[in-house]
Amino acid sequence: MADYEAGKQKHGDKKFEDAGKRIFDAISECDQDIIDTFTNWNAQLASLHEMKHWNKISDKIYKDHKDEIDADIALEFKWWDSAVYFNSGMYSGRFQKVFLDNAPEYIIGEMLSFI
Repeated sequence: MADYEAGKQKHGDKKFEDAGKRIFDAISECDQDIIDTFTNWNAQLASLHEMKHWNKISDKIYKDHKDEIDADIALEFKWWDSAVYFNSGMYSGRFQKVFLDNAPEYIIGEMLSFI
């Protein structure tokens, strides 16, 4: 998380990618519906990053929802730094959901602009 707080996005992404591989070990004793929720959420996020022009799409979503995303990220860092990791994860999920909720809208809008 320190890399993200220092603005080192690529370093943070690499570390979280590695940590993400371990999440299922951490939740292996949870109910299957919790495991399924994590699996589905991670698949949805991965599909965003596989989209053609995701950098442009995500930049547009960020600009349109900057205040909300920045507030969620600030609270994610606050709770992480306070060692309240559940709360930190909740705010991480909140800002990720902004991208999930708005990517299709952006794509449809772009498609309509070509008609």
